[in-house]
Parts: sequence; structure tokens; C-alpha cells
Amino acid sequence: MEWTDIAQHWKSFRSPIREQWSKLTDAQLDAVAGSRERLIRTIRQVYAISQEQTEKQVAAWVKRLPPPPARAAEPLDANTCTQPGVS
Repeated sequence: MEWTDIAQHWKSFRSPIREQWSKLTDAQLDAVAGSRERLIRTIRQVYAISQEQTEKQVAAWVKRLPPPPARAAEPLDANTCTQPGVS
């Protein structure tokens, strides 16, 4: 999972984040707004842990996330049954 996927779909990750870091509030997660750096800073403040420990926790959490659904390719052209721009 790439952080860009998490940032783009931030609201859908709020529940998994709260499962891992239950002390984080909705207001704090709103303020994080998908920023990895802000999430790390917030976790550090709430849990009073080191930067290194927080980064390790966040990296481990990201690794445990399921892969994002496969992104669909360009739609097929109904007239030719080929992808646009492909001969």
C-alpha cells in the first residue's frame, strides 16, 4: 500500500487507524487530513513516544493493510473492443 492511496481515501482509513491508535480523536484525524507527517506528529504527542518508534509503528501498520483494489485500465472502445489509443 502506498501512502498516496491512504491520503486519497483518508476517511476510509479512519477506522483502521483508530483500531491501532485508539486514543486518537476524530478531531485529530480531521486535522491529519491524510498527511503521514501529521499522523506521526499526532501519534507522538498523544502516546509520548519517540519519532523512530512512531515511524516504525506507522510503517508496520501500512504493511499490514490489504492491497488497494486493482485500478481499472482505460475503458474499452465499444466500437472496436480495443483500448483507446491502441491500434
